[in-house]
Amino acid sequence: MLPGGTGKSVQISDSQVGKKLPDHASDYGLPMSKDGANAYKTITQNVLTNASTVRTGTWKTLGQCDFYIYGNDVAIVQNGQWVSTFPMSNTGTIDYINSLPIK
Repeated sequence: MLPGGTGKSVQISDSQVGKKLPDHASDYGLPMSKDGANAYKTITQNVLTNASTVRTGTWKTLGQCDFYIYGNDVAIVQNGQWVSTFPMSNTGTIDYINSLPIK
């Protein structure tokens, strides 16, 4: 568990890191390895801990989520469970997330 930007605890499971690493390793120049997974988890922890803004809204098929934004990265959390972290580089994604209400 680690504190998120709102003071709530967020659980980052190793299994979820393993599931999302293939989707986002190239976004961060990470290898598909244990070292890459550890680096991705560190990036995620950094976003959650240092989030300058937390927005709330729906994400794809997940429903209600919190969006922790730090720099150009976003970490998505649902019910205290980390879902994914990625750079906000797609204009449509950036516009959508920035349109959500601040929590």
